[in-house]
Amino acid sequence: MEDADYVILGGGSAGCVLAARLSEDPAVKVVLLEAGPWDRNPWIHIPMGFARLYVTRKYDWNYQTEAEPELGGRSVYWPRGRVIGGSGSVNGLVFLRGSPRDYDRWAQSGARGWSHEDCLPYFRKLETFAGDASDYRGKDGPVRVGEVPDPSPGCRAFVAACEQLGFARNKDNNGEWFEGVAPNQLNVYKGRRWSPAVAY
Repeated sequence: MEDADYVILGGGSAGCVLAARLSEDPAVKVVLLEAGPWDRNPWIHIPMGFARLYVTRKYDWNYQTEAEPELGGRSVYWPRGRVIGGSGSVNGLVFLRGSPRDYDRWAQSGARGWSHEDCLPYFRKLETFAGDASDYRGKDGPVRVGEVPDPSPGCRAFVAACEQLGFARNKDNNGEWFEGVAPNQLNVYKGRRWSPAVAY
């Protein structure tokens, strides 16, 4: 193997992004090393296939949490991807940035550059959002994000019950407001998982 300028250990979300960004320079040689296999199993790419992946456990590290007193001393399975694309290739496909207040608290605690306002340009840069345009959403990034086109009856009933209990309906839980109830947004495009391996 030729000498590399950069060797990245781990082909998960961060590793895929870093390898893609560094390799934009044609003069740079980048090696991305992933302990797991390529993402060629069709169940990785079928949106509902993640449930089957949890059963086989071939594409993750098979971690268990420490025994938790709050769980009666039990430990639980904690899936972490061991495949190109990392956990983004085996997770439940939910795209959720998190609460803007959490980012602002990080900045207030000394993490300069991590306020929601600081992070927002990068959130927008990384995504192509299939929903309504807004100042909070990106339109030409590598990560595809879409809304559930036809929520299940159970999902619709859950949202309606939450609204009856006084929770506000949130049209875009990755937009201006985080609070409220809405179906999850997903990393799915044209019926296929849009993992870090696919995006980058």
